[in-house]
Amino acid sequence: MKNLYWLSIAFGLVVSGFFFVDRRFTEVGLIGALICAGLTLGLGFWWFKPRPMWQGILWGALAQPVVFSLNNQMVGISNKLGITHLDAALYSPLPEETIKLLGVVIIVAAFKNVRHPYQAAAIGMAVGLGFDVMENIPFILSATITNLDGDLWGAIITGTGRILTGAFSHALYTGVAAWGVGKLYAGARHGYWQVAGFWLAAIALHT
Repeated sequence: MKNLYWLSIAFGLVVSGFFFVDRRFTEVGLIGALICAGLTLGLGFWWFKPRPMWQGILWGALAQPVVFSLNNQMVGISNKLGITHLDAALYSPLPEETIKLLGVVIIVAAFKNVRHPYQAAAIGMAVGLGFDVMENIPFILSATITNLDGDLWGAIITGTGRILTGAFSHALYTGVAAWGVGKLYAGARHGYWQVAGFWLAAIALHT
């Protein structure tokens, strides 16, 4: 499982490279994105104390560019199937919560002997936190260019909004989904059904 984890990380690095290579940005936007990332990580370390922390954060951060591509594919699929009324759930929550939860499963299997659901939930929080940090970066980079009042104001408004409204959101979603994984590894009855149930609960919260 450790080999699978590191192979996934390598794939995420490649996708992330293509994701950012042609992205336009200003110096103010880059500084703002780094400050927002640092504040989000700092709040997460202080509040959640997730373990294993770095494996989860790394997975979440590198999963975000991969999921960005999947989100766009989901829009095309919903259009072809005529279920665009479900886009609120399909566009972002379904791909994101699935890929993040996959990371939790791999990390738990590779690095952690989970004996209680809260241990898996903490790993899920770390994955969600990493995802949120990476997701904020393109928002801030773009806002500094498109904001009509200037680069600095775009970075401040967008960065503040992302921290206040979303610093813990992905950590919450993935923590909920990971609780089911923890129940399974802790030997709960109907463990696989609980994994599915908490995964669906995370999608519902995200939606």
